[in-house]
Amino acid sequence: MKTLEELREEIDEIDTELHELLTRRIKIGQEVAKAKKVNSGFNLRPGREAQILRKLISRNTPPLSANSIYRIWREILSANLNQQTQINAAAYLPSRDYYDLAQDYCGSSSKIIEFSIFQEVLDQITKGAAHIGMVPGFWDNLDGRCWDKFVEVSEENNLKVISVVPIIKRQGVTKSLAMIAKQKAEETGDDSSLFAIKGESGEVHNYLIDLGPDCNWKLVVVDGYTESLKVSEGATCLHIGNFANVISAS
Repeated sequence: MKTLEELREEIDEIDTELHELLTRRIKIGQEVAKAKKVNSGFNLRPGREAQILRKLISRNTPPLSANSIYRIWREILSANLNQQTQINAAAYLPSRDYYDLAQDYCGSSSKIIEFSIFQEVLDQITKGAAHIGMVPGFWDNLDGRCWDKFVEVSEENNLKVISVVPIIKRQGVTKSLAMIAKQKAEETGDDSSLFAIKGESGEVHNYLIDLGPDCNWKLVVVDGYTESLKVSEGATCLHIGNFANVISAS
């Protein structure tokens, strides 16, 4: 049986190895940034991040929990991205629950700038003052007029929902944050697609969100990654995003 001192020395060695691997990962990330400039790649890769987390969680076994994996790697992924370019996130966070989700997603590296209303976040994204917007999820039953306004300006300004967090099921978490940006989301292999419909939706869809009597649009969530949706004749349909599905931590 090893002594306490020997066990501590072993932990110190592992910490050193982990630090060296993290430094190596950051350096590779810097090379990725150079390659992106050549190939005009997106800086934000929520789809790629979802695939990384999905793979890690699928191979994880106790005693390390899936939630620990999520929080550790979210910090790593955020740090890596911010070595490539400093990410500014505009956020509308009406309660502590939303603030905690934003912090978990951004880690300590991305700069979160809070705004008092949804519209200000849209303004920051459309004029390029922020890379990503973080707003309460479209199924959180908040003021539907916020998402109605998002739809109205999304096509003209190329705004899309590119991720919904948390991406892992977490006990006690009932809120969600939608990430919006001026780019498309990447396909991950396990996704949902988001559409806005004005008029009759036609087919029965997986999830129909009525934004309220004062709103012009309804939202529809469908399984799979797609940018088109069949609706009734005379109805208007806009594709407004795609996002990776929640990862089961079981």
